[in-house]
This record gives sequence, structure tokens and C-alpha cells, in this order.
Amino acid sequence: MKISARFLPVVLLTLGACAQQTQAPKSPEPQPEAAMSQPAASVSAMPLGDTSRNALDWPGLYVGTLPCADCQGIAMSLQLNGDNSYRLTQEYLGKPSQAAKVTLNGQFSWNEMGSKITLDTKARSMKLQVGENILFMLDDKGERIKGALAQQYQLVKTN
Repeated sequence: MKISARFLPVVLLTLGACAQQTQAPKSPEPQPEAAMSQPAASVSAMPLGDTSRNALDWPGLYVGTLPCADCQGIAMSLQLNGDNSYRLTQEYLGKPSQAAKVTLNGQFSWNEMGSKITLDTKARSMKLQVGENILFMLDDKGERIKGALAQQYQLVKTN
């Protein structure tokens, strides 16, 4: 009996130590795909870092003369305003005066990356890439015009 009385505290202590297991930190439970994809979609829509829209002083007057197949050129001026409105003036050089000048007012929108603008349908949805004190005219696919005449499809900021 004396032996079992001596071993009883040792056995209880051993059993108590075995019962106390440290719990490993739980890994976060997997979330449903819908919950995970929602924040990612909103993050991808907003570009990271500086863009033409938020880093450049883009509002102002841009001018240039574009090539023309049946006239001496198209003198173009485009006023971009901070409220996303524009005033576009096109003058067909060498044409009779009554049909030579066209002025349009409207709204433009930015692409998701904040680097390109599209004028509304009044201006046939003209697309332009916004650079530092310059606008690059884009083709129907939204790409910069390339080739020998590429520099003639630019509008330079005057103010």
C-alpha cells in the first residue's frame, strides 16, 4: 500500500502533463472563392501608383496639325477640363471657310488604368493617350499610331 501511495502523485502528475497539449496556432480558415475574389476585383480596377490622371497636370489646351488626305492639314485644338468636359475645334486648312471649321463640346472618360481618355460620340469616340504636356492620338484599337507620320498625330499642351 505504501508503494501505491507513493506512485499515485507521480502517476497523476504524469497524466496531467500528458493531457496538457499546447495547441498550435490555427491557420486561417479558407474563405469561399466569392469572398476572396471580391476584394481582388476592386483592387485590380484601381491602378497602383501614379497614373496620368492623378500625377500629371493634364487639364489645359492642346494643339497640333494633323495630316489630311484632301486638304493642307487639320488644325486641331482640344481643351480638356478638370470636370472631364472638352471643347474640340478642327479647322480643315485649304477648304472653303463655311465648311472648314468644326467645334464640338462634350464629355470624356478615362480608362481603368488612368492613362487614356475617350471623347464621347460627338467626337466619334476619339481616343488619346495622356502624357506629360502631350496627347498621343490612338487608332481604333486604342494603340499609338506608328510609322513615318506618327509624330504628326500628337497634340502639344500650350498652357
